[in-house]
Amino acid sequence: MRPAASGCAADTPYVKAGQAPHSLVARRNGDERPVTAGAFAAQVTPVAKALIIAGIEPGG
Repeated sequence: MRPAASGCAADTPYVKAGQAPHSLVARRNGDERPVTAGAFAAQVTPVAKALIIAGIEPGG
């Protein structure tokens, strides 16, 4: 999935993953495992696709 051409906050995971895929962007609650930019982008992509399939649109 490519970021929207217009640019928005939803682009952030993909931009960061492209620039520095191994950089730490978060820690998981509970066990404090680090999450890299690349891993986060890979994890949110299926969620984003599911929202699109469900008919959820930006601003909705």
